[in-house]
Amino acid sequence: MMCYEWGIKMKKRLILLGIMFFVTGISVLITRQMEGTSMQNKDSIQVVTSFYPMYIAALNLTDNVEQIELSNLTENKGGCLHDYQLTTKDMKKLEYADVLILNGGGMESFIDSVLEAYPDIKIINASEEVDLLENEEGHEHEHEEVHSIEEDIHSEEEHEGHNHGAWNGHVWMDPVRYEKQIQKISKELQKIDKAHAKQYVENEKKYRTKIQKLEKELTTLEQKKLNENIIIFHDAFAYLANRLGMNIVHQIDMDNDTSFSAGEVAEIIDEMRENKVSILLAEKQFSMAIPESIAKENKAKVVVIDSLVSGAMDKDAYIDGMEENIRIMKQELTK
Repeated sequence: MMCYEWGIKMKKRLILLGIMFFVTGISVLITRQMEGTSMQNKDSIQVVTSFYPMYIAALNLTDNVEQIELSNLTENKGGCLHDYQLTTKDMKKLEYADVLILNGGGMESFIDSVLEAYPDIKIINASEEVDLLENEEGHEHEHEEVHSIEEDIHSEEEHEGHNHGAWNGHVWMDPVRYEKQIQKISKELQKIDKAHAKQYVENEKKYRTKIQKLEKELTTLEQKKLNENIIIFHDAFAYLANRLGMNIVHQIDMDNDTSFSAGEVAEIIDEMRENKVSILLAEKQFSMAIPESIAKENKAKVVVIDSLVSGAMDKDAYIDGMEENIRIMKQELTK
């Protein structure tokens, strides 16, 4: 009787053991299938962009291109990437990426970490052949040297706190320079994906036609010779000021955490009076409390425009945003 009961118990244990092996086997198969899905079809090209402006550019250039799978590394993050720290989710997204499109110009402070973790990823530096402006408070000068990834890494390693480095990377705020970024990205994608080179050329041409319309509108505004002394509340606006012949007497890099002492505010107000500043260019995504308080002291005007670092995930988002900026500036600066 005892042998019989022992036999029953052993049979049950074997059945349970068999079930466990079966479940484990199924789990392994599912995991492998999921990993295979994550890696995607080997025929596809995984293109990742660093942040919003580059995503909109790539969205236009890869339109209707088969086998391109496009994603944005930092989602639709508000603000620029100067001090952005990569998350585990970001690194996972890069794990299967074939191409990473950067704005360049020192904007992506995390690029050295990416290259260290994924040395085989193909980097497209959109600003590599673009003239940059120097990050000098109150004075902006053109820079005609080509910027390489290595130079970007070097400048990024020098960042401390909210220091943006020697060069102003907000290239997209000048349509002429933005068009050069589009040309650079397109040229590199054609090399990487030769089978669809013709489609990239067609998409580039289509998008550049839209950008050139913006350039004409800005040229019309430029011809009005504004020659204003201004204060800007985002270093991105240096490109528009440079384009329109406006003189920046003070640059304030605003973000949600920016605060000023009474002494700092008084210094800015004195500078405004000394230079007869009547226009303050402010960023719409941040509070208007500080710009409006400073403007009130000198009866100056706050003009609110968009740095275009976030918005709709739509192909025409940049075009629509810049058109609105130009409309506002025409309305407010030519009265």
